[in-house]
Amino acid sequence: MNIKKLAILAGLIIGSVSGNALAQNPSIVVGDDSGAAGQQVTVPLTWDDGAATFRGVDFKVGFTDSILSFDSCVLNAPYNTYALKVCQMNGSDVDVGLIDDLVSPGTIPPGVLGQVTFTINALATPGTTPLVVNTVVLEGNPTVDTTDGEITILGPAYASSPAPGPLNLGVVIKDALPDPSTTVLVSNIGGLGTTLAVTCSETVDAG
Repeated sequence: MNIKKLAILAGLIIGSVSGNALAQNPSIVVGDDSGAAGQQVTVPLTWDDGAATFRGVDFKVGFTDSILSFDSCVLNAPYNTYALKVCQMNGSDVDVGLIDDLVSPGTIPPGVLGQVTFTINALATPGTTPLVVNTVVLEGNPTVDTTDGEITILGPAYASSPAPGPLNLGVVIKDALPDPSTTVLVSNIGGLGTTLAVTCSETVDAG
């Protein structure tokens, strides 16, 4: 669904809700997740209608793109069956929007709308980074309670390896070498058929 078209359709339903006071505020909650640098993380997007009837909702989720990169936004059933829906990047935010039937007024039931997946930057340092709910559009323009999400970065995905040192292959060379730095081929290491070019660190007298 084209984002501009969805925004126009969303504008058509603003103010269509009755003037009755709501028993409680509708709410949007972005979940939390954690992972190491370089790994994927996924957060749920939860909607509650506040015991009222809304046939359309649209909001954005902001994030720091130097720490997270967007991978996907997937809607759950029944929300993914609506003709008018969006769940994708829009500029620098993730845009989530739903409208249930403009002709015969429907409703957006409470539940987990879907989930957004990010990849943590491979060079990200341990800490937290927020997922901020913003630009909420809801018919009748009621007060909406929003809860931001958070990604906790636990550390690097792979521990750095120590600098490589000499590797002892346990190979005995039967012939004396004229120069300790001579490179020779050692075949069938460990019975695996592997052949390596190795440089001798010393000459061994096979006796």
